[in-house]
Amino acid sequence: MTTIAASIDHQMIAADSRCSTEGWMFDVHKLRQGPQTAFGAAGTWEQILKFYSALEKNGEIEGECDVTVLELRKDSIWVYDGNLLAFPIKQRFWAIGTGAPYAIAAMHLGKTPVEAVEIASHYDPATGGPIEHIRVGNVRTKNK
Repeated sequence: MTTIAASIDHQMIAADSRCSTEGWMFDVHKLRQGPQTAFGAAGTWEQILKFYSALEKNGEIEGECDVTVLELRKDSIWVYDGNLLAFPIKQRFWAIGTGAPYAIAAMHLGKTPVEAVEIASHYDPATGGPIEHIRVGNVRTKNK
């Protein structure tokens, strides 16, 4: 599926760009930036776009939306479910997606979110492609 990692201490969220559907693999932008916040979404591309569309319009999602979203704010990390319900987590770093366990372990050992996603890409076959990151309050950066 993907790996998205965020760290309060690094003020950074990072994501791989691999997306797959019906046998096709392509690269997409999984991160979005808001004022003083950044988001990364995991799920099918259709569901991710549905979530971001609702979020950007401050609207509601019609029907189900099977997506998990990680939001990095300056002082907290939030996880959203597909109904735009958010809850804060206590950890200073976190990750979502199929590569999350690898990324969380990497950040526990002091790696940045970018390095954590890179490490996850070596062990999770659903994580790959160029890694992007956003620093809270700054613009998107493409790493490779």
